[in-house]
Amino acid sequence: MIEKDIAKADAWSHVAGLTIGQDISDRPAQFAAAPPHFDLAKSFDTFGPMGPELVSLDYFSNPDDLQIVVEVNGETRQNDSTALM
Repeated sequence: MIEKDIAKADAWSHVAGLTIGQDISDRPAQFAAAPPHFDLAKSFDTFGPMGPELVSLDYFSNPDDLQIVVEVNGETRQNDSTALM
């Protein structure tokens, strides 16, 4: 059964687990047309990597406040908390 219109207070009880994903955009492809095609920039193979694990919610003390760090070749590109997003 698919449920919808779930109360915010009950949302986590409907989540099986968490994984990580990366949203990648090809900016030259995005701005090659006028107006820009945001959907095209995100539609190439491998542009939505996820996983590789699905982690149970009991692993986290507070799933509303997770630290996310993105590093590219040893350079930190993002370091923030999901509580601030």
